[in-house]
Amino acid sequence: RAAGGGLGIDASSVGPLHAYGRERFLALLGRLRPDILFVNAAEGAYLAGGNRPDDLAVGLTALRQYARTVVWKLGPRGAAASGDGFAQVPGLAVSSPDTTGAGDAFAAAFTVAHTRGEALAGALDAANALAVQVVQRLGARPRLHIERKEVVDG
Repeated sequence: RAAGGGLGIDASSVGPLHAYGRERFLALLGRLRPDILFVNAAEGAYLAGGNRPDDLAVGLTALRQYARTVVWKLGPRGAAASGDGFAQVPGLAVSSPDTTGAGDAFAAAFTVAHTRGEALAGALDAANALAVQVVQRLGARPRLHIERKEVVDG
């Protein structure tokens, strides 16, 4: 961070979170204070202390004390984010032969868009768009046609 970088954490999987322990993981988040925290509905509900994966308001509010921006992934139902405001976007209707890598692609696209100054809704849209490309192909490393934007200092 001293060099201008940020920290993003994806909770990754609810099974290992249970094994590691909720309080222990929250204490770690409290020490690290990530700029972005990504959770899916099950992870978010577990970390927020609830049993309702769709209770976005309660979950996002609880987790915002640990991260500047919290992104709650809802799979084919879309995603929500809370940070400098709130945004929720619907999922995109596509066939999904293989979801391998979709969450990583989502997190990468959101992080890039948000870091470049995109509002939460725009960053969520960019994340959905890339994740959709991933789920429509078999395998963890499909060819992606990503628009490359050059940044010019002036």
